[in-house]
Amino acid sequence: MQKREASVPKHNYITKLHRMWQTGWPCRRRVVWDAINDRPRSKRCPNHGGLSAGPKSLQGRQRIAESNRHRAEVKRQAQAQAKTQAAAQVQEQDTAQAQSLAREQVEALATYQRARAYAELVRWAESWKEVERAYHRCRAVGVDPRA
Repeated sequence: MQKREASVPKHNYITKLHRMWQTGWPCRRRVVWDAINDRPRSKRCPNHGGLSAGPKSLQGRQRIAESNRHRAEVKRQAQAQAKTQAAAQVQEQDTAQAQSLAREQVEALATYQRARAYAELVRWAESWKEVERAYHRCRAVGVDPRA
């Protein structure tokens, strides 16, 4: 069984209260260690007063249950808010990508039309190579300029 990190002492800290086992030997468990403050939480082991066993009365149990319900509701609300924020960010990114792609398509089509008009006007072979490059650029961004 794996121990929790908070209950594992960093060194052998001996308990002040040496409770005896039924065999007559003192308790060998270590104190509950507070990893955040780097010191023992108390000077007792978990079996002999180191950890709380929880509320015993009905009112105490009801108070803990209400606290747990409140904490769960706060957690659910935080998760829902994070989910809506993530969805909004994704939608913004998709919109920006779509606008960028549309801009590229318009620029590629305009370049193709300019190159074709110039090549038809001049009728040079090098101009037709430029038209071909512009055509392939249009096809790369998803536009068919001949359609």
